[in-house]
Amino acid sequence: MITILFTYRNKDLIRVKNCLLSLQNQTVKNFEILFIDYGSQSVYSLALKELLEQFPDIHYHYTNVENQPWSRSKAINVGLKLLTTPYVFVADIDMFFREDFVEKLLDLASPNRSIYFKVGFLSKETTDFSKNFQAIPIAFSSEAGAQGLSLFSTDKLHEINGFDEFYHFWGSEDEDVHIRLQNAGFEVSFYDSEILMLHQWHPNYRSLERKVLTTDLQLLGVVQLNHQHLKNAITQKSSKANGEYWGISISQQEYQLLQAPDRQIFISNKKAEIDHFFYFTFQQKRNIVTEYRFHLDPDYRSLKQNLKKILRKKVPHYYTLKEINDFALLHLVSSLEIKNYRCLVAPDLKSISLIF
Repeated sequence: MITILFTYRNKDLIRVKNCLLSLQNQTVKNFEILFIDYGSQSVYSLALKELLEQFPDIHYHYTNVENQPWSRSKAINVGLKLLTTPYVFVADIDMFFREDFVEKLLDLASPNRSIYFKVGFLSKETTDFSKNFQAIPIAFSSEAGAQGLSLFSTDKLHEINGFDEFYHFWGSEDEDVHIRLQNAGFEVSFYDSEILMLHQWHPNYRSLERKVLTTDLQLLGVVQLNHQHLKNAITQKSSKANGEYWGISISQQEYQLLQAPDRQIFISNKKAEIDHFFYFTFQQKRNIVTEYRFHLDPDYRSLKQNLKKILRKKVPHYYTLKEINDFALLHLVSSLEIKNYRCLVAPDLKSISLIF
């Protein structure tokens, strides 16, 4: 028995429907589908749940992390803690599967091997999925370096503590998990003898990355950071990742605790205040919910400050809010202890709130 595991946040439901319809038409039916909604905004999650009513056998689980950065690793791990089948295929809602796809998975499944698959990529113009799978035109196909669509032994993933939850936003978590499985003594192979799934076109999410502060959580240089973490796993010959507590799903009750903080502390963008927060306050244990609001100091870039600079008088050093945003996200994604938090950039881009 195999579970097909999907992770999701704020995505186009047309692609989701195409994907699920292709699974509805499989030649074998002895598989389960688990859908992990990793903090979608309510407009998306409600629409998704309405769509999934057309597919009553799908198990849907929502984890309350709307104001946290995307982490495919964490979303997958939430699913790993919920599924009960001996094998899991980590999928993507952008896929359109050949009708014998699950049948092939069952033939290939092995307790000591993980397998990742060649994928055919479609052009923007390809939107008709009513024709035979073999007749759908493919723009190009993936090579061995693309390891995101993979079949695993569930037990073996548990042995290495799942996917590494350091990885956020984009990149490297798939290569990492296969490297750690190999380091633990398990076989990893690339199935490229035929194409069993097609990737529906969508805009490249990395093309949306900005170097300035935005209300969407973004971390400058995160792709390079993730790649460096991958290099570390290779160098250290790591097998296990994460701490004892991984695959944590934030409940609605836990999330509600963050909606009304017990206290609010304002911190200006002066360098000394920010450094003290991240290198001391952030590290301390706390027993009440606190909102730390970072804001621009009234004298920041003021005429008074500019005159002092001209006169070579001493003035405070400042961080930009974008720099503070990136400091906050770096500390959050690397923390093994802080699971339940909210990070929000104000609509006017003049303050940032960190609540935990």
